Amino acid sequence: MSLLRGALKALGKYGYLLAIVLITAGGITALVTGQWPTASLLFLGFGAMILGAWLMAKVSINNPALARRSTQAGTNALLTTAAILILIGVINFLAFRYPLSLDLTENQQFTLSSQSQTLVKSLEKPVKVWVFDSDPSSKDKALLKNYQRYSGQVSFEFVDPDQKPRLVKKFNVKAQGDVFVEYGDKKQLVQTLISFNQREPLSEIKLTNAIAKIRQARTFQAYILQGHGEAPLNTSKEGLSEAVDSLKNKGFEVNPLNLGEQGAIPPKSDLLVLAGPQRKLLEAEVKLLQAYSAEGGNLLVMVPPEVNPGLEPFLESWGVKLDERTVVDLSGSGQLLGLGPTAPLITHYGEHPITKEFQNGISIFPLSRPIATTKVEGVRATTLLEASENMLAQRELTENFTYNPKTDLRGPFDLGVALERTAQKSTPSPSPALSPSPSPAPNPSPTPSATKPARLVVIGNALFATNEWFNEQLNGDVFLNSAQWLVNREEQALSIRPKEPTNRRITLTPFQASLLGWLSWVIIPLLGLGLAIGAWWRRQ
Repeated sequence: MSLLRGALKALGKYGYLLAIVLITAGGITALVTGQWPTASLLFLGFGAMILGAWLMAKVSINNPALARRSTQAGTNALLTTAAILILIGVINFLAFRYPLSLDLTENQQFTLSSQSQTLVKSLEKPVKVWVFDSDPSSKDKALLKNYQRYSGQVSFEFVDPDQKPRLVKKFNVKAQGDVFVEYGDKKQLVQTLISFNQREPLSEIKLTNAIAKIRQARTFQAYILQGHGEAPLNTSKEGLSEAVDSLKNKGFEVNPLNLGEQGAIPPKSDLLVLAGPQRKLLEAEVKLLQAYSAEGGNLLVMVPPEVNPGLEPFLESWGVKLDERTVVDLSGSGQLLGLGPTAPLITHYGEHPITKEFQNGISIFPLSRPIATTKVEGVRATTLLEASENMLAQRELTENFTYNPKTDLRGPFDLGVALERTAQKSTPSPSPALSPSPSPAPNPSPTPSATKPARLVVIGNALFATNEWFNEQLNGDVFLNSAQWLVNREEQALSIRPKEPTNRRITLTPFQASLLGWLSWVIIPLLGLGLAIGAWWRRQ
């Protein structure tokens, strides 16, 4: 009470000065800017509050009738109520002017991924999203507003197809729920929200990929080598269909390449992927790779342990050596995901555009081998994936994974490296030729007299990109970011893909459903009733 009385006295003496200063500052700000900015309104609001409090304090002190205890209690209650109401009003005003949301979902479902944010912020021309849906979803609208928060270049419009036949014809809309992206004079279908009367939400992954694809100038040509036991491009769990589809969504055209049949690497190839060859490449095929790299070609090489793909002549020119040992993770962290020691979880990444957004995220590489590098003039090597000190690389896996200092390698060591070579001169060599000669006759490119700038990514694992593992944690991001960096697209977002919400629904068996019903409707109520009766009986 004494504190309040002291505050009232202080207000009674000097409060009006502070109120005048605040009101004057707010008024001058409004007059100078010709508007009513937030700062001006806040100054005026707080000034009015303090002036009102000063007047009430003045009246309370100078009027003996108001000095009674009952009057002071009533005045205090009135002041407190007024202060709370004004505070609530100010908070609501600020919340309306500056909306702030907190996303507590596991996958940050209501927050755009860093890739989407970066892409949208880099837009130089307007992008408009057209949703042809007569019954638009509030979730779709919220997602599109999220895009707008990060760039004024993004706009969207929901269109009733029955009301706008001209727009339907202009976009060649085939079905209710079609979503298009318009960028300049280009239009692209993003997604169909309604299929067989089933509605699905607008996907951030599809929308971000569509925006990235429509704004790029050309389609990149990627080839995946086949013919040596590499992972197939089909939808089996050992296949690469997920990786291929993701590359296509990023604006790549992806095709298989069998050097034994075609005899040469297509000259317009932007990227060549070696995904887990199980047999040695022919000597002439390796020379084709060398020639392709010397001409500025980019390669993504993924090699599992206990396999010799015969790439030594090519990799040695980059200062890369494939270690024959198998990586073992002794930290036990894989057990949390039901994985064994031969499936290391990588959480340490190098400072590189491919991994710069990964932080301490997890990527999984079952059956991996270390990658060693030596210094080569004109080649810059950067660690991408680093094994922790709790990992070993063993030549022969033992039952207890006991460390043998004579044959084993203790972490940290590299599981993946990115290499970049500047232009340099080289010694001319004879043109490579495949032997034995297949039909049709191969026509390898001649080895140039000088090498051009080129890029190479080598990862001691191939399973991480297969359908079984591609969508696990950051595995797909490692693959896609590597592909994007290799084709010299540093200006494009290299970060973590948008995540779809995880399905957490529980499917109960008939027995579990019946047991849950008995527990909730019979057993637990009877147990509570029994305890109540027991307590009553004990009191008696």
